[in-house]
Amino acid sequence: MDPALVAELNSLKDDRHAAINTKVGQMQTLLERHGHLYQVAVLPSQLLVHPANRCGMLVNSYDCHEKGFKALSVGFDASKLSESVCFEVAKDPVVKAMQLQSNLKLVAASENRLAPVSSLERYLTVSASHVSQFCKAVASGHCSTEHEVLKGVNNGALTMDSLQSKFKDKVFEQLCYKGWTWKCITAETEQACPWMPAMFQAALNTAGMVAKVPTEVEVALSLCYWHQTHGGSIQQAVETTRLTMPLAYIETVSAYVCEFGGGDNFGLVHLLDQISKMFGSQLFLGEEFLSAITFVDFKDAESRYPFVRAALWACQLHSPKHHDSISRLLSKTDVEKLKTAAVKQTVKNAEQLLKMSWDILEKLGWLTDKKGVGLIARFMIRVALFVCNKSGKGREPHVYETLADVHTAFSQELEAVKKGHDPAKAPGAASSSSAAGSPAKRIKVVSLEDNSSAAAIALRQHSWLKVGGFYTRKDSTEIFAFEAMTDQSGRFRVKDPWGKEKEVEVLHADLKGMKATEKMPPTILEQGLVATLGLGSFKGLYEESCKSEVLHALYEHYQQPLGLKPNFLSVAWVAQKLLGFYSCHCRNELDDSWLHYSSDNKIYAAKNIKKGGLKLYPVGFLVKSQSDERDKGKAIVKHLDSGFKFVVQPPRVELEAGKSCLVPYFWVQPSAGESNMEHGETAIAGKSIIVPFLKNKAKLVAGEQLLFERLPAGANPGKGAKRKA
Repeated sequence: MDPALVAELNSLKDDRHAAINTKVGQMQTLLERHGHLYQVAVLPSQLLVHPANRCGMLVNSYDCHEKGFKALSVGFDASKLSESVCFEVAKDPVVKAMQLQSNLKLVAASENRLAPVSSLERYLTVSASHVSQFCKAVASGHCSTEHEVLKGVNNGALTMDSLQSKFKDKVFEQLCYKGWTWKCITAETEQACPWMPAMFQAALNTAGMVAKVPTEVEVALSLCYWHQTHGGSIQQAVETTRLTMPLAYIETVSAYVCEFGGGDNFGLVHLLDQISKMFGSQLFLGEEFLSAITFVDFKDAESRYPFVRAALWACQLHSPKHHDSISRLLSKTDVEKLKTAAVKQTVKNAEQLLKMSWDILEKLGWLTDKKGVGLIARFMIRVALFVCNKSGKGREPHVYETLADVHTAFSQELEAVKKGHDPAKAPGAASSSSAAGSPAKRIKVVSLEDNSSAAAIALRQHSWLKVGGFYTRKDSTEIFAFEAMTDQSGRFRVKDPWGKEKEVEVLHADLKGMKATEKMPPTILEQGLVATLGLGSFKGLYEESCKSEVLHALYEHYQQPLGLKPNFLSVAWVAQKLLGFYSCHCRNELDDSWLHYSSDNKIYAAKNIKKGGLKLYPVGFLVKSQSDERDKGKAIVKHLDSGFKFVVQPPRVELEAGKSCLVPYFWVQPSAGESNMEHGETAIAGKSIIVPFLKNKAKLVAGEQLLFERLPAGANPGKGAKRKA
């Protein structure tokens, strides 16, 4: 391409005084004069969408069908397509492959709403993209639709015959099969001016944007695109986006993108775009709600909760409640409550789980894949509803009792997808398909009688009440089975453990206190079952008995190395220890003059100690050893009579809280070189118990750090092994 022409085009692009449509018009004139723009009749089957179209969003498959329906409703006007512009598919094989891949992803995400890519297409659209892709889908004869009106024409099948039977539009038929004239720009032009497709689509789509207010997701994605195009200038990105997407609160969207969009690659914004496409969502958050999730201060020094904010946004995209296209499922008040002390830990846990799910899917490479987007979208929506105390109020009726239940559902669906199964059939994935944008259930037509019936009205107002469903309420521990709605109350049946039933009437005004539950009414256990579950069924009792014996021996033996007299240790004390009620104060029972501890978890000799003069034994909580390999390098106690091995786990060290139990054995650190402590084992006298110890293999000098050489699993602990204590 002529360098002078390229320079002139770049000069037009950078002209700050000319409007974008004026610039594009002048560029078209220049390109046509130099033979880089020509007019050609193009069939829809020859068209792909340019990857730069709508800032990388290409097209929304739901919008394609909606715009197609609107045009069919009033009759297609071919003259309105006279300004259609496209670019030639790149001649560079690498660039061409990227262009094809973008469209392949688009088609895959459309779930058969868009025509498949044949790889024979020759042009990339930057205007009239939705209409041309609708025509291509109809002409292919293989696509389906979920459009409210179009799906009723032929059971969801999108074919020319079915559409003509209803609309009888010959112009539309001609456009689908014979195409129309396009202004085509050469591939060389895009190669020389790679910014041109984005600029052209921004200008050529302004007409559509005047009629259709862009959603916050579209504006956010545009800001990301222009931010990267303008070399990181968010101010220029805002001004460029404002020209084509005049959203009144674009600065708020900009603030969200900068603060919580996911960094330089804007990963969270692109995820929200994928979720929006998957749901076919055209819902708005509204300025009030977007401001709430952007500017809410969680007052946490460790996190600003970007994933929780994104989850709240995603939840609104799939809201069953909306007014004037603004989502009403969550509110500003719901967001403000999340910063209160009462839910602080829950929100913190939610952020960690969302980040964990992101990391898992990112590692699998699924964050841009339909299956991965579906998984994380469901998880985000469920988490958002749970933290806002609105679980079950979205499109998914299932009520999650805990955040752990929400995460369990995600984990089970993830495993199901890994195995190639439908995540909706995963155990615990209650109605997951409804949470991921499946078609809504059939709506019942309300009769005149029902509109005048107090019972019917109450049933609609409390739609979560299902006949046969089980419910709880705060003032009772009973399980209520819903039976029917009367003009004054809801009728429930309660059954006691012996099967005796009673009827309970709950006034309409009090029905809001009924909460769905998966619990079943209580029953008395059968005697046969009770007999089998007696003390003899406690298979771990013998193990616990051995553990108690070992713990008792360890506690007594632990005090001996420094010449201390063993304290009496009752069976009741051991039981408390096993049940986790014991508050350890071992540090007060040791002579600290022998050893010094440092705040970085190191231990030193406080005075000179002769060779072999110091023996340290472990004491702490006991956990049954699973395998030598798994527990390599840990303190292992052997109970010879039973064959059990127990890992001694050190007590928690919380120096600042003053709750630490300082066990010297666990403060001796492994050495990469020289060591002054060695491992050994000893059999406790009179007991079939072998315990490990550390002793100094050389004289210790005051101030010398205690270090040991780590032993592999199964290695001989060395001299003194299995000596009688």
